Amino acid sequence: RVRALLLAGIRAAILWHQKGGRRWHFIFQSSKILKIASSLSDASQ
Repeated sequence: RVRALLLAGIRAAILWHQKGGRRWHFIFQSSKILKIASSLSDASQ
């Protein structure tokens, strides 16, 4: 399970970079990203 989460995180980072995401985008939009991630997590359970 831990391995799957780590690989998912790496994949998400690669996709983020490919879509033009930059570190400062993540910093300034982190609360929005966390809300989306939380809703996705709730939907999958």
